Amino acid sequence: MSGIDTVMAVLAKHGFKRRPRPLEVAGTKFDFEAAAVGTKRSHDLILVAGSEIAPGRLLRMVRSVARGLDIGESKRPMTLVLVGSVATPAKTELEEVARVLTVSGDPTYDEVKTALAVLLPLRTVHEAGQRGLDPLEEVRVHAAKWNPDFEQFMTAARHGQVAVEDALSRYVNEGADPDYVGGDDRV
Repeated sequence: MSGIDTVMAVLAKHGFKRRPRPLEVAGTKFDFEAAAVGTKRSHDLILVAGSEIAPGRLLRMVRSVARGLDIGESKRPMTLVLVGSVATPAKTELEEVARVLTVSGDPTYDEVKTALAVLLPLRTVHEAGQRGLDPLEEVRVHAAKWNPDFEQFMTAARHGQVAVEDALSRYVNEGADPDYVGGDDRV
């Protein structure tokens, strides 16, 4: 699978619809290697280009698409996904016209997903609950990796806001005064 195919697979998996090639905007056809549009939460126009298109031509094409969107009074944000390398001056000029995301020439699915994360929908607490996950437990598991002291706050969270405030107060006071033995003297 080529890098462009992998990019399109990630976009399709997350609700983007592939557009026919060549892409037509305001009556003008553009021969990007691929293009997609958001269909649900995102309304982005995603242009995908590899190293096949010369940087100067790519810049003209992206500018022309942007102009076509303006003429058509489109509200779609435009993102260019570059698969492979592109010269830094060309990338800087492209960023003046569109959001530019880069992907290596032969990326894995996970690498593409990471590179395109800004375009992909976030998983919400509601969605986690639908999948049978306990959001608080998910936070506890990950927070324990960062700092084992967080466990006491996660345990307190099961008992509500006041319990968390008390645990935080104890934690701060113990850090400030090693001889602290407790009480209701919140910081």
